[in-house]
Amino acid sequence: MQKGNFLHFVPPMLSGGATENKFRYMLVVEYNKKDNIVKMVNVSSLKGKEHKLLYSSNIEINNYSPLPVPSFVKVNTLYIIDYFKELEKYVAFNGQVLGEIQFKYIDNYRLNYMKEKEIEIIQYTEEEFRNINT
Repeated sequence: MQKGNFLHFVPPMLSGGATENKFRYMLVVEYNKKDNIVKMVNVSSLKGKEHKLLYSSNIEINNYSPLPVPSFVKVNTLYIIDYFKELEKYVAFNGQVLGEIQFKYIDNYRLNYMKEKEIEIIQYTEEEFRNINT
């Protein structure tokens, strides 16, 4: 598990309390080994949602490899889960990470956004994660 990895799983809850039984990609923006915490942001396909790039809370992934399609990141919500070993099974694309330059660009944008605006923080327990993903 490392920054820039994509996890692919069904989130127990999304922004605004929404729940959908649908797999999502999440970009790992921080993995704190000391505290065993993984922080992620939601990634969404750009297809049919190009207008969402008008919102300051969304940023396009210009060089989106290893993602299969053009995508954007939603920086107004931070998802947090305690690390547990089985979480590694949900690392997508054989562990390929987002390119370093693209990752830094997105992470800097995210951090600046957080300084200016309030974000939603959604925390999952291992049990909540397992209940919907196993």
